[in-house]
Amino acid sequence: MTIPRNTEQVGAAPSTQAPVSVVVPAFNDENHLRELIESNQAQSHRNLEIIFTKDDGSDASRDIVIIFLHPHLPHG
Repeated sequence: MTIPRNTEQVGAAPSTQAPVSVVVPAFNDENHLRELIESNQAQSHRNLEIIFTKDDGSDASRDIVIIFLHPHLPHG
């Protein structure tokens, strides 16, 4: 799963910053995942994507990432 961080406005000039990818292996690490995502999204570098790899852990890491990808969906 990838959370792109495209904060460019429609019609704006393309970013001159080099792209940066942050790869996060998530295995039973739900306690730190929100903080990690928010910290990466708060960076001043705008051409950023976060790539998650999920092993067969038994926690809610996948659900947390989906909430960040689709905040408009109801979550229970």
